[in-house]
Amino acid sequence: MKIEEGDTWLVIGPGRTGSKVIIDFICAVYWRAGINIRYFDPNQNINDACGAFIKHSHYFEDLSYQYKYIVYSKRDPVESALSWLIQKKIIYWHLYVGRHDYIIDKGIDFVKPFYMPVDEFLTRYNSVNWFYKEVNLPKHAKIIEYNNFKDDPYLLFDILDIEEKFTLERLPVKNPGEHKQWILNWEEIELEISKLRNANKSITE
Repeated sequence: MKIEEGDTWLVIGPGRTGSKVIIDFICAVYWRAGINIRYFDPNQNINDACGAFIKHSHYFEDLSYQYKYIVYSKRDPVESALSWLIQKKIIYWHLYVGRHDYIIDKGIDFVKPFYMPVDEFLTRYNSVNWFYKEVNLPKHAKIIEYNNFKDDPYLLFDILDIEEKFTLERLPVKNPGEHKQWILNWEEIELEISKLRNANKSITE
């Protein structure tokens, strides 16, 4: 991939899919090349955008703009739903080494185990799954699965066809621990997950 001044990017997904890792990676590539790239979060509009920029979105209407590059960030909807609900307890959307060490160092002890209402889990799952079913992507959109880089963000160099590899110094890190370590009623949630799996409703598997 050849990066240039004036490149426009859209990274879209239903949330909690690793999209911010992808965005921070892309920004690092441009900064490495000496190109300033502006970041727009999901709540900002791009009306005053100029030069290279990257738009983070969870909304279909952002697909109406003619972006040079579009990345569709996907993750198993069960995992996304659990991550959405656990994030409420962690408070921060993303954890960065150096900025959130007091959370990272505490690991799972930072958040007290909590009860996760089944209806909240299913509502969030259905919301994520609906997004996957309804999104209408242009042909040039690139689909990136979270599982393909979650354990090694350096794999994004190959996924996005970036030839020059370098040390990545500022990317979000995964939340410590496993979902079941935080959820007091994990057996109840696990039963619902099993029902969803058996019904073949997890469309990213």
